[in-house]
Amino acid sequence: MGGLLDLFTILYDPQAVFARVKEKPRCWGPFLGLAVLQVAIAALMMPYTRAVMQTMARAQGSSAAPPSWASLIGVVGAPIGLAIGLLVAAAILWMLVSVLAGEGSFRHLLAPDATGFVKTLLWTVNRFTLWGLVLTGFGVAGTHHTTKGTAFTVATIAFVINALIGAGFAAIGGGGAG
Repeated sequence: MGGLLDLFTILYDPQAVFARVKEKPRCWGPFLGLAVLQVAIAALMMPYTRAVMQTMARAQGSSAAPPSWASLIGVVGAPIGLAIGLLVAAAILWMLVSVLAGEGSFRHLLAPDATGFVKTLLWTVNRFTLWGLVLTGFGVAGTHHTTKGTAFTVATIAFVINALIGAGFAAIGGGGAG
């Protein structure tokens, strides 16, 4: 519940909120609060969304009205878009902190008490491995004449497989048991 209340507390006491976040990061409460808010706003906007969709269909010369379920896409997509946006923003902030401030850790952000396999897996995500992922994507695109989307999909899958294998070996060998 404290994480959800931080959505309001941050407006008048941001230093206290950030001090609590540093001590014990909580993301699910604020995310769920924001997701519920976005779904409510999207639901309230549905009549306007339907009207805009009908206007756009008429402007394109279509006499058929858009299906009634089409406006629900915004309601369902709101929390998904929020999650994607927050993950991208967190990744960008983490990379900038890693480069400019020296230490940014997905382990601290996502699972501060992680041990074993999870700890080692999260430690494999750092500025050097992410840069390797970028270079691999460009390399696959350039050497195999694929689209960048395909190349980065291949590079990402390879990155995930390598991270899982490395964390698995570290956990088996005791390297991730701390």
